[in-house]
Amino acid sequence: MAEIKLKADSGGGTSSLKGPASSGATPSWRLPAADGSSGQYLKTDGSGVLSFATVSTDPTTTSGTNNFTVADGDLIIGTSGHGISFSATSDGPTMANELLDDYEEGTWVPTCANSVTLDAGQDLVQYVKIGRVVHLAGQIRINSSNSNQNFIITNLPFATSANLGESTGEQYYLASTYDLNHDGDCIGIRWVSGSATQNANLVDVKDDGGYAAVQAEDGKYVLMNTTYICQT
Repeated sequence: MAEIKLKADSGGGTSSLKGPASSGATPSWRLPAADGSSGQYLKTDGSGVLSFATVSTDPTTTSGTNNFTVADGDLIIGTSGHGISFSATSDGPTMANELLDDYEEGTWVPTCANSVTLDAGQDLVQYVKIGRVVHLAGQIRINSSNSNQNFIITNLPFATSANLGESTGEQYYLASTYDLNHDGDCIGIRWVSGSATQNANLVDVKDDGGYAAVQAEDGKYVLMNTTYICQT
């Protein structure tokens, strides 16, 4: 096998270039006229012309039909408003958005309107936010009746949707929220939508279809397990 040996400037070592193993191969390459930049590599155009190119640090697709696997670590979205797009699956009846752009989970301590207060240590609620869907689960205990004021939460963890499809700006969810002092009644939550509001009013939904707002009473427990749509 033919080879070219290049002697080192000092030390007596050599480097070699060998021809291809196949006797029928006759490739030739034209070297670039100037040196490249630090970190670049030498590439071919497929016709024997070589040039220096920069390694891409911003890949946009995987190769072919391969899956993308993170062997260790996290897949990090670097800029708010971006996420995982499912636009290739546009098959819903009235699709408005197919970008999954948020996931959060944590705890949230409710506060109430007027002078209604909650028991410290008994008013912790967990939340999970997936896209615009917010799940709430936990326990609330009232320790001040404040003359039986309506029970209104004033600091939902995320503002409710500005458009819930109701001309009144309200929407009712018959969720599994239960008031221990209202046996036999179904407790729902009336989410008030509008200008970045984060208010919600617990509603005692009666069997005949009517409703009455739950009033704050000392020692009243409310177990919350419900879901709502937030603005963003």
